[in-house]
Amino acid sequence: MDTATIHKNADRVASIFNALATFVLVIGIIVAALVLIGGFMNEDGTAILQGIAAALVILVYTAITWAGVQLAALVAGYIRVRTTTGIAEP
Repeated sequence: MDTATIHKNADRVASIFNALATFVLVIGIIVAALVLIGGFMNEDGTAILQGIAAALVILVYTAITWAGVQLAALVAGYIRVRTTTGIAEP
C-alpha cells in the first residue's frame, strides 16, 4: 500500500474508533444511572448500597473500555500523522 492509502484508511479507522469511544461512554453512563436509580427505588438499605456499588463497578468498567478504544483511536491517528509527514516506511 502507498502512503496515501494508508493515510486515508488510518483517518477512517481513527474516526470510527472515536465514535465508538463516545458510544461506549454514553451507554456506560446511562446504564450506571439506571442501576443507581433502581437501587434507590427499593426501601431496603442493602439494596441502595448494592445499587451504588453496581453503578460504581459499571462506571469503572466503562472507563477501562473507553480507554482501550481511545488508545486504538490514538494509534490510528498517529499512523495518519506519520503518513502525512512522509516519515513512514514504504
